[in-house]
Amino acid sequence: MDSEDPGEVVFQVGSDRICRHGVAYRNQRIRWEDVRHLFVSGERITHNFMVPGGEEARLTFVSSSGQRIDVRMSAWFRLGRDRQQQFADVYRYVVSQVLERQYNWFKEKLDSGRRVSFKTFGIAPDGIYQETTFSGTKLFNLRQIVGSDVRDGNFYLAYLDANGKTKQHKLGALGKIPNIHVAEAFIIKVAEENRQKLSS
Repeated sequence: MDSEDPGEVVFQVGSDRICRHGVAYRNQRIRWEDVRHLFVSGERITHNFMVPGGEEARLTFVSSSGQRIDVRMSAWFRLGRDRQQQFADVYRYVVSQVLERQYNWFKEKLDSGRRVSFKTFGIAPDGIYQETTFSGTKLFNLRQIVGSDVRDGNFYLAYLDANGKTKQHKLGALGKIPNIHVAEAFIIKVAEENRQKLSS
């Protein structure tokens, strides 16, 4: 249940608490096994075109029952290096608590021949696909995949084109991709398998 005690506090981020068994904000609680979607994002905030409002990093937890908790870390102008590191530590800890269960669910879907949607793209047994406005569905065969990258708030797929050259394709903005850690773990695994085949 979402309301169960989340246990000992591991990280305190403002009024939000990252705990042994879940995340909590005031009287709201989501246990790790109840996290259905995890979003990670960062953005610059402006009050108007002249006055900067600061910088914010955010984790959004959505439970199986639809409950939502946002964990925000913000600063006037820019997040300092210490706060950036704290956010990275929180994110790594959260992923360590939810990845195995979510990845197993993802693999069960994939192994049964089904596509799994990550909103801005999807993963199917035959590759990574993305619906485009003008050219229909773009598909990257799993054999093409050599890695992924995150920059400027976006998630990119690295792949080999028909000439064997490495290129990158934008899969979407981080804040719009649920459970990006699951997709990233899968892409890393596939890329490593492809590298091993190329070197053998």
